[in-house]
Amino acid sequence: MATDKDIKSSVLASSEEIFDTYCSPCSESGKLIEAVKFCVDCGSYFCSKCLKYHNKFPALRSHQILDKSDKIRSDGNIETEPGLPTERCAVHHGKLVDMFCKDHDEVCCAACIAIKHRSCINVDYLPDVAQGINNSDEYEKTKSSLENVLIELRGVIEAKTDNLKILQRIRSSYLKI
Repeated sequence: MATDKDIKSSVLASSEEIFDTYCSPCSESGKLIEAVKFCVDCGSYFCSKCLKYHNKFPALRSHQILDKSDKIRSDGNIETEPGLPTERCAVHHGKLVDMFCKDHDEVCCAACIAIKHRSCINVDYLPDVAQGINNSDEYEKTKSSLENVLIELRGVIEAKTDNLKILQRIRSSYLKI
């Protein structure tokens, strides 16, 4: 059965125009149109035409739209100005999660602070709290731990790939009989 990756690669191979990024909705319908924007909330690229449709819906108007070049770094994080929050509150749609309540060890939006944390004393702006975290011991330990997990996962993937190749050879030998 063909996967999305197989379909995209075959469509891309037959394309006359090559772009860095393609419009996600257009790609799903087999058209290769260059994307001009990226929606953080949808996780999709949009051409100018599809972006107009995206913005027609009131529920989608609060989504954060970035230039495609601002999109996502190789580590999966959104690349904007350093320290600016981009995550949206699950409770108060459209509000940025930009506050940290030390009393409850919880990140939340300004509306959450006003409603659920109004009696909390230790509430700070999230970028201020996160400043300098890249230099902390806890950050280094977590990063090292994640790198070890990544190495283990690569080993598991390699072993599974080897097993799949062996199974394909065995299947081929049985089909020849």
